[in-house]
Amino acid sequence: LRVAGIESSKVIAFELTPPGQSTLVISKKDTKADPVIWTLEGDPSATIDTAKVNEFFSAVYNLYANESLDPAAHAKDFTDKAPWVRFQIGTAEKPETLEIWTGARSEEKKTMTLKTMPEALVYEVSLPRVEGLLNKDKNVFLKTQGT
Repeated sequence: LRVAGIESSKVIAFELTPPGQSTLVISKKDTKADPVIWTLEGDPSATIDTAKVNEFFSAVYNLYANESLDPAAHAKDFTDKAPWVRFQIGTAEKPETLEIWTGARSEEKKTMTLKTMPEALVYEVSLPRVEGLLNKDKNVFLKTQGT
């Protein structure tokens, strides 16, 4: 059960809201140049490492659930929260959006519920699979000195 089958080459921007932190907005520079250049909204001096962005996309793409759950039974798990990550896919003129929301966490089962939108599918995912992704922040995507 793949949570989000994103095609990384089609992503034009993404918003990431790590738990307890402000939202990061990273988008492709509007250029036909290769290699692709990503920018961090609000910080023009930040140099985003394309390889690190692609690693994040790959990790999200390879995020598999233990099982799918009844969305109606878990609707209360996702109220009054912002999505953990929102991908803009396609073109700037006609973007499509894919969101992944975090829900209830079960320490006993070592799982977390995730919801994808617009499909409103709910999944139960192993905590070790998702925890490393949840705590990504701006520094994870920045180029390090000498690279």
